[in-house]
Amino acid sequence: MLSFIWKDNEKKFLEILDKLPVKYGVDFQLPEDIKPPLKAYVTFDGMSIDYEVFIKDILPKDVKPEYYRTTKGVQLVLLIERAEKVSMNVKEIEPVGKKQGTRVQKLMLINIEEAPPKIPEKFRKLNDMEEKVHGILDSMGRSLPDSIIEEISSRCLKYNLKDDEIKKVVEEALKDFEKSMVDPHEAVGIVAAQSIGEPGTQLTLRTFHYAGVAEVNITKGLPRLIEIVDARTKPSTPTMTIYLEDSIKNDQEKVEIIAKKIESIKMIDIADVEINVSEMTITIVLDREKMSKRRITKSQVVDALKKIKHQGLSIDEDNDRIIISLEEPSYKRLYNLSEEVKNLLVSGIKGIERAIVKYEEAQKEYRIYTQGSNLKAILEMDGVDPRKTTTNDIMEIYEVLGVEAARNAIIDESIKTLEEQGLTVDVRHIMLVADMMTFEGTVEAIGRHGVAGKKASVLARAAFEITSKHLLQAGLLGESDGLRGVAENIIVGQPITLGTGAVNLVYKYPEKKR
Repeated sequence: MLSFIWKDNEKKFLEILDKLPVKYGVDFQLPEDIKPPLKAYVTFDGMSIDYEVFIKDILPKDVKPEYYRTTKGVQLVLLIERAEKVSMNVKEIEPVGKKQGTRVQKLMLINIEEAPPKIPEKFRKLNDMEEKVHGILDSMGRSLPDSIIEEISSRCLKYNLKDDEIKKVVEEALKDFEKSMVDPHEAVGIVAAQSIGEPGTQLTLRTFHYAGVAEVNITKGLPRLIEIVDARTKPSTPTMTIYLEDSIKNDQEKVEIIAKKIESIKMIDIADVEINVSEMTITIVLDREKMSKRRITKSQVVDALKKIKHQGLSIDEDNDRIIISLEEPSYKRLYNLSEEVKNLLVSGIKGIERAIVKYEEAQKEYRIYTQGSNLKAILEMDGVDPRKTTTNDIMEIYEVLGVEAARNAIIDESIKTLEEQGLTVDVRHIMLVADMMTFEGTVEAIGRHGVAGKKASVLARAAFEITSKHLLQAGLLGESDGLRGVAENIIVGQPITLGTGAVNLVYKYPEKKR
């Protein structure tokens, strides 16, 4: 069944959802093959499909719509009956006719019969071995997580085990699973702090250097771990690992072309910028050799210069020279303009200073490693695999992909930092730290400006840092302390409410015989 996806303004589209059904005027035409009623899809960023809409009728453009996609020119009116929120990737849908890249620019025709919804892994049908393991667990009145059942089933199939052997494997798995569980009232925070803090003292102060490339260093070890738990706005050495799509990841020439497009090239990298004080002009002397090496044309340079917002700016071309003059020149304006011209971005993506192509022998593919990070711009590039591409800038991941992605980045970056120096920490301790940093929906530091500073207990906050400030503020606001945590109970000399201290014993007097 022929259908379509269109790109829309999020704010504008969300306004109409409460008032459905509505007549919605759009500025595109549809082929005659598309007949109502039908399903269509809406995307806000061109990459992910956000809404599935049910179109009852397609009306001619002379019908007055209640809402407009744009007021520039209505081509037809869609009678939208209802809409449902969905989450799909445009890449999962094959467009009809010529492929339009990986994004929806305005309108994309699709065949929805060729793009059935993908069934999540957790809803798939169980195989015979998994059914057998579930049966054994049910007969014992016990349960295990699905991931462990899948692992047991695959091992049992691999070694062709009999029924009594499968039962023994399940019993042993249950024992190990119960051993790994946390006891009630266990001090998980203290254990996690010790488990990460002790190996952290063995981390060295070091950086990683890309061989043969000047000025490309990546902070590792202890400074990197501190950056992660402090939730720094920008890491000291932001870097990206860019994965390429399957069609080009083994083509060195195409990968290098993408790397050149990514690497930011400023005017000073391809030309000399000179100030002529006597004539009050700025002369740009282009270096043809550097330009050809970086695949830059003169027209690109001129286009970049036209973006400078200065009143009365005139640009004159003379072979390899470009002369800039101001209508009302002054020394200060001329100097400021020359500095702006030197740092003007001619090509590439803002924030990415270097892009290095490296062949990974183990995976048999080329990857691009960058100095600098701009995740949003990179994910929108054709040829880049957005499912694998990542950055070490956790706050940027949070802004672009959301808090769940940021939580996973905290876990991955912490484990990678520790494992690089041969240190192993159980992932659950790091997961607890990541959960504490992100459970409020934002990424917060472990410190007085984040998690520690937001504790409910007044005494715990006062014990951490700046005692008088916390006590004074609590007195002014009339706060109370329930003495439920560790620090506050130690301060007042009570047993802490963890482990055996969390259990209250009640003695029942024996009844007197009459």
